[in-house]
Amino acid sequence: MLLQPGLRWELNQCYEAEPTWTHDPNVQVIVKLARQHLHFSKDDECTADYFMQGAFNRIYLVRCPRGGKDEQSFIFRVSLPVDPGFKVSSDAATMTYVREHTNAPVPRVVAFDPSHENELGFAWTIMEMMPGQPLCHRYRYMTREQKEGLVRRVAEIVAQMFRSKFHGIGNLYQAADASPQQTGCDIIRQTTPLAKDARTDESSVVVGDADLSSSDEAGKNRPSARYRIGRIVQMSFLWHKRVHYDIYRGPFACSYDWLAARLAFVLADSVAILKNPELEQRQKFLASKYSLTARRLQKQLPNFFPRHDSYPDQVTPETTTLHHYDMSGYNVLVDEEGQLTALLDWDGVSAVPLWKACQMPEFLVSRYIDEMGDDSPKRMDKEYIVSQAAKDEAISLEKAQLRNLFLTEMRRLEPYWVEVYKTSERSADFEVAVQLCDSRSNTDTVGEWLRDIEQGKEYWSLQRRLLGE
Repeated sequence: MLLQPGLRWELNQCYEAEPTWTHDPNVQVIVKLARQHLHFSKDDECTADYFMQGAFNRIYLVRCPRGGKDEQSFIFRVSLPVDPGFKVSSDAATMTYVREHTNAPVPRVVAFDPSHENELGFAWTIMEMMPGQPLCHRYRYMTREQKEGLVRRVAEIVAQMFRSKFHGIGNLYQAADASPQQTGCDIIRQTTPLAKDARTDESSVVVGDADLSSSDEAGKNRPSARYRIGRIVQMSFLWHKRVHYDIYRGPFACSYDWLAARLAFVLADSVAILKNPELEQRQKFLASKYSLTARRLQKQLPNFFPRHDSYPDQVTPETTTLHHYDMSGYNVLVDEEGQLTALLDWDGVSAVPLWKACQMPEFLVSRYIDEMGDDSPKRMDKEYIVSQAAKDEAISLEKAQLRNLFLTEMRRLEPYWVEVYKTSERSADFEVAVQLCDSRSNTDTVGEWLRDIEQGKEYWSLQRRLLGE
């Protein structure tokens, strides 16, 4: 059985699993590793302070003062072993690749160790500290001109990422022979995820260029032998007990296979719950509900994604591209003038089908005003509610106008991106249904969407339903 030292999963009151740490990382070891790989001298003061925490990571801020003005700051990210060897390796490869092939402000990876079999006892990554504040904290202070400038800058980056095409669905890894000189960072323990995959034929894993972009500047975005598409690292494949299931994890040749695997995980979860005599009836009821929805989606899968060959090794790998699915107000950093300074959180960013990649950045879609920086005290009197509703409406209108601007920019930079975006609603809806079919708060909406499809009613977008439109 796969070992995951330091990680324990606990169920919350809604029967949802949450990752917890069985023990804290040793800060003295963090300082030692930082000194070693940042090449601080023995006379340099070095500190590591807890900074923040995500679902699978703890972030420490490493500082080396060097006389005040020359202070250097770095991020030391400690990772839980949710998918040992693969997750951290892919994160580092993805950030390095994006830095090489775009002008996006992505943190530079200085060093990483993808294994927990080390002095710290956890996989870790050292990267540069990026300047700026989260967009959600600056948005209400930005002028309209600054917001439009930000949208244009993000469109530029999305277009650059779109120009790099791959074959097959999965995560990006550095090739086994990639050296520190090639990657620009210290690889403490090189893993070779491809060697562990059940299928490593060149047709399904080699980075390729399908030449579908409207511009390919002098080979700038052509494939690199240093990178390969391998096993996928996404929440739906590694959450809770899923990392232990004997279900294929990619790379996948086509959308059908990728989505079928995700539904298989939902069904495997349900079977495990229903067979466990110690679990509560309410939990089993939900598992039955999720299983029914997943099976209904299985029946509809060929209608949304026809599979033209029943033999996996004979399917031509689908054209894919990297997609940052969480460009939210928390992961987009800006300075006081509203200029983009960083794009964060590349965890689990995968090469996905074009219909999945050609979607609006999250910060232009989210409907929650709190994510746009409203941190004022909440009241419930009538005057406040009316004022808040007006503010919501104003932000909603503004975001609609900014989305139109984004599309205008993408049409100028990459017309094919807009073409895919406009024809991908049904495909994107189905993927959202797969993602939410075992979500307690959304499974009923997914069921209603499926019912209308099964009854042959006029198509109504699932994503629009979820947004209340």
